[in-house]
Amino acid sequence: MPVDKRRTDKKDLWDKLSSIGPLFIALAVSAIGGWFNFQQASLEKANHRQELFTSLLAQRERADSNLRATMFNTLFEAYFGGKFSSKTAKRPADSKGNEQFNPNAIRSQIMFLNLLSRNFDTIDIKPLFEEVDRQLTVLINDKRAGDDSKDAFVLRQKLRRVGKSLALNQAKNLASLQQTHTEKVFIKKCGSEPAEFHIIGKTQVQSKIIDVTDILDGKVRVVLDTSDSASDNGVPPSFTVSFYDMPYIDNAHLSSNVRLSIVLEQYISPRRFKPFLNQIVDHGIADTVRRSLENGRDSNCDQAVIRLIQFPEGYMGLRDRPYLEEVYRRILHAQSEKGGKI
Repeated sequence: MPVDKRRTDKKDLWDKLSSIGPLFIALAVSAIGGWFNFQQASLEKANHRQELFTSLLAQRERADSNLRATMFNTLFEAYFGGKFSSKTAKRPADSKGNEQFNPNAIRSQIMFLNLLSRNFDTIDIKPLFEEVDRQLTVLINDKRAGDDSKDAFVLRQKLRRVGKSLALNQAKNLASLQQTHTEKVFIKKCGSEPAEFHIIGKTQVQSKIIDVTDILDGKVRVVLDTSDSASDNGVPPSFTVSFYDMPYIDNAHLSSNVRLSIVLEQYISPRRFKPFLNQIVDHGIADTVRRSLENGRDSNCDQAVIRLIQFPEGYMGLRDRPYLEEVYRRILHAQSEKGGKI
């Protein structure tokens, strides 16, 4: 093929490419522009959805907070205003001037405490529980009360179930956290003899019970052996646990970077429960009381089951407020690990 003809063919091909090139460039620019506009629209749409979702969550949180605040004020105004007050726990005096037990008033108080504990589990209402428990216990121990003492025993069971249910629910939530360990301990104390106790199952809890100084009516006093949490004078810490100790609130801050809470799961006293055997709702407890009474030797032995929950010190509930001293201590600790200075 002649050289001139090859040059002409190359020139024609280049002319064709030159004429098509702008078209390809235009198509590429158009495609990139369309893709960019699509991505921009998608991003704006996602941002709009996120803003809408955030706004809805904020409105829902405000509505929930306002509802809870209104509910809290209404309940406490009703309680301290007299509708659920302990002053109504007794009926008007009879013809002889003796005040009579009013179980309906106590039921109202228990209903109030149940409602309050279900909706405000981070508020310390232990004093309210203990006051109602104290009133019922006085009547239970009054030998002159007759059938009223049996009614009081039934109501106290219900009250303690409310407290125990809330405590165990909080313990279950804490147990789901990482680095949380729990253990159950069975305790038995017969009269003035030293208490016996053993761990149920396996445990990884650092704090160990070294003594149970007493088992009262629905309360257990334990002494823990923790080298980290011993007081300045070298005395191991002790705790008195009832059905109304809530893990979210009633926990000890140990220096080994953990917190410890103790929950009372069960309390059985055959000698105290004997007059009310037919009123015991829990069949397992009733059977234990019967066996202890039949045994004779165990009739004077009180039993309890407690649960120890060890969870990270850094845990903070939704409504927890950190102490400034604790926050400052953590900052210092973090800086010291990095070798920096504040």
